[in-house]
Order: sequence, then C-alpha cells, then structure tokens
Amino acid sequence: MKKKTVYFLFIIIIFCILTLSYLYIGIKKANSELENFDTNQVLTIDNFYKYKINNLSKKIKKDADVVLNKYIDNTYGLTKSHFKIKYNGVKLYNGISDSLVVSYDINTTFMDNKFKILIGYYSLEVLEDTFCNVFYIDHKFQHLYSNWVKKQVWIDDENVEFGFAGNFDDPYIDFDKITTLSEDYREVFENTHNLYCNKCYINNLFELNEENAKVIADELRNKYLFNASKITGMPQEKKISGHIYMSTNEFNSGSGSDFAFIFDLHNFSSELNIF
Repeated sequence: MKKKTVYFLFIIIIFCILTLSYLYIGIKKANSELENFDTNQVLTIDNFYKYKINNLSKKIKKDADVVLNKYIDNTYGLTKSHFKIKYNGVKLYNGISDSLVVSYDINTTFMDNKFKILIGYYSLEVLEDTFCNVFYIDHKFQHLYSNWVKKQVWIDDENVEFGFAGNFDDPYIDFDKITTLSEDYREVFENTHNLYCNKCYINNLFELNEENAKVIADELRNKYLFNASKITGMPQEKKISGHIYMSTNEFNSGSGSDFAFIFDLHNFSSELNIF
C-alpha cells in the first residue's frame, strides 16, 4: 500500500473519530440541557423544541425586559421602587401550545403575594398584569389598609381590624396620583378605589358572653363599622351585608371567633343575626 494511501486513510479515520466525538459531546450536552429544562414550562412541545425555545428566550428576554420596564414606569410610577422583579422563564399562555409568553413574578413591600406580568414571546406586548386580581385579597395589603382606615375614623385600638370586599366593582389603585411613598403608604391607600369595608373584627373582649354579645355587637357596628364603611365609599344602591366578629382571644380574621353577626350594612337599625 502506497504511503499516500495510508496517509489518506489515516486522515479519514482521524476525521471520523473527531466527528463522532463532537456528535457525542453535542448530544450529551443537549440531553443535559433538556434534563434540566422545566418540562412544565411548555407541556405540549417536544423536548428538542423546548431546548430551542429555552435558548431563544435568552435573546427575547433582553427585549422583553425593555418592554417590562417601560410598562412598569408608565403604569406604577413611584410605586415601582417597592417592586422586586423576578424573571420566570417562557411559559404557555392559557395552555395554548403555539402561544408563548415571557413571564415575570413581582413582589411588593405592601403585599404578601406576588403578581405576574406576562409579555408576548413574539409580539413583545404586555398580555396580562394580575396586580388588580391580587392586591385587594392580599392579607398584608388588607391589614395595612385597615390601619389607614382606622386612622381616618379616629380609632386607636389595636384589637380592632377591618376587612374589605371588592366584588361589587373592580378594585384598582390610581398610581398616577401618587406623588410620594411614606412608610405607611398613605397615598397608596388614599388612591385605592372600589374596596369597601364590610367586616369588623374585635378581639380580647374579655367580658364577652352569650348574654351580652348582641348588645356589644350593636355598639361596635355603630361605633366602628358604619363609619369605616362611609370612608371607603360603600355604594348605596347595592344590598350589602355587614359582619361583626368578636372574640375573647387574639384576632385571627374571624376564624374561631366566639360570636359573629350579620346585618344590612345600609340600615342602622337592621336586625343582628347570628352568622
């Protein structure tokens, strides 16, 4: 066999070995990426497509971040300084396999629960903002809002807590009118709309018993709840039930209260009924 032929075969063998090695390393790397990829992100797309989406999303994220920051600036104003933003990857939108979104989770200092902002993967437009669905049922927000309402009706009693409902209209906060952010979020609450006070919780009523419960409840609704309801702009045209929760123990949002009463919140003389 000629030297040139041997040399040529040697080159081919080396080339084949390098090609196979490259393919092996590439496949192993791809499989590793796929194993680490969250299979719940895109449930109906095959693994290879998921891998491509995950890599493309790194490029899309830069553009989505620009859209997100501009949207937050225009929507939330000064309040954005209290936001902590977390990129949450590419997700299916409403379970539709060919509809993808860039997802962000956002925490604020005046809420326990996070809300989401979703930006279209292809359109790069904000498709959904869940803030208004979250804030008015958030426990921390309701507690802080209750403290603000108490100050408005001159209640200085740590044993009193108000509860709110927003199912009559869509609650929202007018962020455009917030000019400063104090520690008690005063301007946030001043510009909160359609969140109505319809519950009052009073704890540590040590003298509370079955004989005097109704009398105490009547005094408390007149002293506290009616005034708080007026402050939050309770709509007169709707029939709304008020609730009084009383306990001899620590406040716990009504659960395990010794007594609870329900009544017509628009009628000062309405009957108090055991709830």
